Amino acid sequence: MPIFLKCLVAKRPDVKIILAAADALGAFGAKSVLRDMGLSPNLISGPCTDTPILQQRTHELCGVPAINLFKDEKYDELF
Repeated sequence: MPIFLKCLVAKRPDVKIILAAADALGAFGAKSVLRDMGLSPNLISGPCTDTPILQQRTHELCGVPAINLFKDEKYDELF
């Protein structure tokens, strides 16, 4: 795990991770890398959530809420 993340997790064990990805497959790959570090994203955003279909595909593939933070105001409910 990178030193920055080790220090962050040591100081904030309840850290929230927002993953930004270009597409659903990229989000899935990044989620796997985070899992190998012992972390998991709480939310996925980015271009992979630009349309309802992309949002749904990303959520189903990764099992993590996928929300377009630019367009969607429902993200306040998650935190």
